Amino acid sequence: MEEDSWKPWKDEKTAMTQFFIISLNAFMGALGLLITLYNYYNDKKTAEKLLIETANPKSDTQANDKPFKVMDLPLVAFRHVADFWDPNEQYQLSKLSKKSKEIIKSAIKKRPSQLILAVPSRIVLAYSDTESFYFGVPHYQYPLTNEYIPVDHPRFSPEFPDRCFQMVNDLKDLFDSQFKRFAFFPKSLSWEDLYRIVDWINLDESLPNIPAITMNKMKNNGMFLKILLENLEKNVQAFTIRKMERSLKSMKIHHNFEIEDLYVESTQSLDINAFTSLKFSRAYLRGVDIQSEEINEILMSWKMGRFGDKMELFYAEDLAVMDLRIILLGLEAELRDPRTTKRSTILADGTPGWLCGGIDVTGVNGKTATIWLYSYQSTNEDDPIPEECIQKYENAQRNWNRIAGDDGDPVRDAIFVDTHLTITFE
Repeated sequence: MEEDSWKPWKDEKTAMTQFFIISLNAFMGALGLLITLYNYYNDKKTAEKLLIETANPKSDTQANDKPFKVMDLPLVAFRHVADFWDPNEQYQLSKLSKKSKEIIKSAIKKRPSQLILAVPSRIVLAYSDTESFYFGVPHYQYPLTNEYIPVDHPRFSPEFPDRCFQMVNDLKDLFDSQFKRFAFFPKSLSWEDLYRIVDWINLDESLPNIPAITMNKMKNNGMFLKILLENLEKNVQAFTIRKMERSLKSMKIHHNFEIEDLYVESTQSLDINAFTSLKFSRAYLRGVDIQSEEINEILMSWKMGRFGDKMELFYAEDLAVMDLRIILLGLEAELRDPRTTKRSTILADGTPGWLCGGIDVTGVNGKTATIWLYSYQSTNEDDPIPEECIQKYENAQRNWNRIAGDDGDPVRDAIFVDTHLTITFE
């Protein structure tokens, strides 16, 4: 959006003239407008006259020239016109005055929409996965003209957070929209602004919990994540951390709110200390180069009660190699017979199902972690166990002391290649 579009319009008549230029083409193509006006006035000649006047304004050189007053249209006709404006134009018109805001608000067709606050400089109004509109938050005051223009570093603009909050509230009110996600980009945000944004989130009574948060690039920005988590007071449904890599010094994070679904993505070296200090119900690792030793550390921390009191699921995709001997080291795991051990669970696609067999680890709290290996998953409780699954279990059972032991004797069946790992907790 050009810089001039952010100038406040001081004169309503001038603003109406500019918006007439925007809407003129829409009038010319709106064949249904004549019928709408006719129904409103119940007078065909009056409707035709008004249509001719709106489509053919007088020349600027004429002494009797008058700007077309869009706001003077009847509400039914005005709604027809407003349909041709995109949300950015509707938003700009609503900022002219209280009257224009109420008129445009009543004219907008209400449909489900969501707001994404991409901190620090962008707000997204999303009607669907394919239809989105972007609003830039002006956050730098040019000293010569006192104009606010978008720049890359809002940390240099003391008024930036307040203008951001105002635009979010205006969009929520105008489009009757709800929050979907906060996306944080640490490079362009100061810690001071982060504190203010978190305080604003905590105080927003219309947001009892946060649907989603995305945090980009924890590496070299670990303190940013620590400030965010330790000052936030509302539960989060989905929290995504991209590149949760160990920086120069690993960290522990202490927070009071709870995360339902934690997503860790695109990470080459997972910061286990940070990961095991988070309070979540389900964790999904995608594109994470996690090693067997780190999986063992996660399970051992859970077993000893150091974290994961409310954990229900741990899921990691596309693990190149898993060494079961290393994963189970010190856990006192037990292999379960798929023919006799059957538990209800939620399958990978989210549907209810049954898990037969698996490897169990018991925690100090009496709960059980089940590793979905040497097991069979089914959507039907009465499905027979495939013979292949039984054979794998029996072979593992014969070698279990060597697989789960620490005698230095490698076992081929303890190595899993190119697979995913699911662990459930109950």
